[in-house]
Amino acid sequence: MLRKIVLPLILFSSFHLSAQSSNRQWLSLSYEAFESKQSSLSFSQRLRWQDQEFHQWISELDYKTDLGNDFSAGVEFRYLIESDRTGAIQGNRSAGRVRFNLYHELETDLLDLENRAGIQYKRRFDDQKEDMAIRFRPQITPKIRNFKHDPNLRVEWIQNLSDSKDYSIRYGIDFPFKFDKNRLKLGYFMETANLGGEQHVLYLGYKFGQ
Repeated sequence: MLRKIVLPLILFSSFHLSAQSSNRQWLSLSYEAFESKQSSLSFSQRLRWQDQEFHQWISELDYKTDLGNDFSAGVEFRYLIESDRTGAIQGNRSAGRVRFNLYHELETDLLDLENRAGIQYKRRFDDQKEDMAIRFRPQITPKIRNFKHDPNLRVEWIQNLSDSKDYSIRYGIDFPFKFDKNRLKLGYFMETANLGGEQHVLYLGYKFGQ
């Protein structure tokens, strides 16, 4: 079953590598420090490429807690090393980012629905450039009979608060796989940016559980 899902995504990504101008590949490894009915804490390392060149290395701390009545809240801290290949001075830049999220989950017999709203602040450490954005992402997970890897279907809207014309929309799908306490996620999304064209992202994430 894994081969039937992985191969079409690889072929799809390979098509876009030759047919589109901007493509990304993301790889992440996460460790779940603890998880309970009330809260969870995880650490992640993320490596990203853009057009077959290094783009970002990200270290992330992610905390989430239950608020009751199907609501939960979370905070993400990121330290980023980013490749900058524009302008007269090129090289790698470092930055920090924090994002606050609010979640609402709804479970039915046919599907699960999760809405996530977030606000994030990012600052580069060398030139002090700042960015702030809001994000909204509804996600639907249909419950497919006799299928262990129900896909997550999502749309995400990202709006830069300093420029009303700077926004993007992501359309994505991923498939989860469980191996005892560990989890694998394989997915793809397309991002259309009002000021930056189109991106195609293939990503693979593996989480080590407790």
